[in-house]
Amino acid sequence: MPRATFVQRLLAIIIDGLILLIPFVILSVVVNKIVGPQFGRLIGQLIFAAIWIAYYFLTEVKTGATIGKNVMKLKVADISGSPATKDQLVLRCGFKMLTLPLSILAALVATFSLSLSGLIG
Repeated sequence: MPRATFVQRLLAIIIDGLILLIPFVILSVVVNKIVGPQFGRLIGQLIFAAIWIAYYFLTEVKTGATIGKNVMKLKVADISGSPATKDQLVLRCGFKMLTLPLSILAALVATFSLSLSGLIG
């Protein structure tokens, strides 16, 4: 299996990002209307994290590729070039999830910094 180019990977990420952006924007607007912008931003970040985890976990583990990767005709492979096993895909998704606490912390800092500065809420 030939290795994907940087451009192929980037396009796959952009496609996946656009797919994830649609439900995130809709849910963020609804949440902001319900709880207001201060906590809406934080709740929106948590919702995005849940959508992101579900999307990557369900698409990669079930089919071996996200929708973006499928469009670009890419598959996740192991170091030898063979298709990744389910266990390898679960582990890969698990490592992606390790970045979420940092993202949530950044959202908390941004939300409360803007609140303290008087820019929101």
